[in-house]
Amino acid sequence: MVPVSPKDGEPNPRIRLILVDDEPLARSGVRARLRDHDDFAVVAEASSAQEAINGIRRFKPDAIFLDVEMIRSSGLDVARLVDESVRPIIVFLTAHRQYALQAFEVKAADYLLKPINDARFEMSLNRIREQYALRRAIEVGSEKMSETVAYRPPAPTVAFGRIAITDRKKTQFVEAMDVEWVSAAGDYTELHVQRTTHLLREPLSVLLGRLPSNVFCRIHRSFVVNLAKVSGYMTLRNQDLMVRLKDGTVLRASRTFSDDLKKALAQN
Repeated sequence: MVPVSPKDGEPNPRIRLILVDDEPLARSGVRARLRDHDDFAVVAEASSAQEAINGIRRFKPDAIFLDVEMIRSSGLDVARLVDESVRPIIVFLTAHRQYALQAFEVKAADYLLKPINDARFEMSLNRIREQYALRRAIEVGSEKMSETVAYRPPAPTVAFGRIAITDRKKTQFVEAMDVEWVSAAGDYTELHVQRTTHLLREPLSVLLGRLPSNVFCRIHRSFVVNLAKVSGYMTLRNQDLMVRLKDGTVLRASRTFSDDLKKALAQN
């Protein structure tokens, strides 16, 4: 574990990062790209899963860039061994495509493939920023969230019963009305049902076209909620909404979609 100290006179950054990769050149490449982003700072580097876990306990970073395959260890083990309540925002950075499903099962914010593409790297940083802002909003304002009247949606105008989830040779079905919220995961979609995440092999835009619009509402370019599962929301200073679901999940509704959500919840 290599601690990294900020330069003298450098402002205190908002988002603290640990870089984990067994290749020093890969870590230095990420560090170089981050120099143009003043809201990020690398507080430590690690070359193994155990060093990463020790670094998370010691530095309590906000986010972590994490290699999947390292010598005698795996970045996936880091995600599984660190308790979710203290787990930093994770972006997997790897040359291997085959671990994407497992990465999203441990709720990674992104899965970034080497060699790094500039535009794709910027997208990963934005995902970290969004999750960080949401976590901060929850910390400072969740107790102020106003409760809405329980929403009872009318019968769907579009017949939509079960969603087939296929993983290799295994297929299981999820009842659409049991889905609490849906999130984009690159070319895939995550269905969140009773604290379980199912990975659907189609993009959110395709699934959204099949969901009944009087039951599911898009609240963000990456999130869709089941209106029946919403328990309340709070308006933030930038006019985004912090939305709480009945299972305790908190999501951010962007200003672009916040009015649509309010109107949908107000309908009887």
